Amino acid sequence: MSTDPFLVMISKMIDKRDPSQRKRKVDNLTCIECIITFIKVSIPWRMLPQLMHLDCSYTTIYKRYTYWVKNRIIEEVWKELLGIYQSTQLRKSSRFFNTLFIDSSHIRNAQGIDCTGYNALDRNRHNTKISCICDAAGIVVSCQFYPSNYSDCLTTEEAVAQLAIDLSLQDMRRRVYLVGDKGYISKRVQVIISGVGITLLTPYRKDMKKQTVSQENKNRLKARVVVEHLFCHLDRYRRFLVRFEHDCKYFESFHQLAFIEMMKKYV
Repeated sequence: MSTDPFLVMISKMIDKRDPSQRKRKVDNLTCIECIITFIKVSIPWRMLPQLMHLDCSYTTIYKRYTYWVKNRIIEEVWKELLGIYQSTQLRKSSRFFNTLFIDSSHIRNAQGIDCTGYNALDRNRHNTKISCICDAAGIVVSCQFYPSNYSDCLTTEEAVAQLAIDLSLQDMRRRVYLVGDKGYISKRVQVIISGVGITLLTPYRKDMKKQTVSQENKNRLKARVVVEHLFCHLDRYRRFLVRFEHDCKYFESFHQLAFIEMMKKYV
């Protein structure tokens, strides 16, 4: 059993949401440690007990994970941790979340049956697109999955609507900027997200009329590299390189566990 205080805190959050009080052979703390190891090394489920030196069947861990996903327990724990993280960062600076960054990436699909579409960059194979919004520290505050043939402009509105942080808690006297690349340029999106107090900031295309950009906004555009580093960090989890899950909600919960682990040094 792990003695990591962060994993112990996560297991207590799951215990609080798990109505079953019966004694189990493998506790939730051990299951969390096994699943995080699973998404890092990407081995078959049946080899997991041998790797973790457990005297149980792999179905014990697998069924526990599917139970958590079906009852949205992992998602609730992720959002609760984001609330703790947000309050911690706002105590340091009320402007910490005034700049957010958005980007997307394609994931090769092997066995998925939903959220798949043609990817022109991969010989028109059916792939899945992941769209993430993160803060200046690279912590994900919104994550959505779409078919690969969805344009970035079409994903922005839902990604903003599903933000897991409360923007009303910060200093609203300053604008909240959402920084993206040229693929997010859209007048319709600008109008929609401006209704919730967010300004879309993107570089200009060559055929667009150039406008004066302040030095502060230039610095924000340069800082967009943080979201590129985020996807590089997610590639360290080998299970994310190719999607094997039939249902996208199980693949999404794997990512939420990775986002939880990324908050370890901040919470």
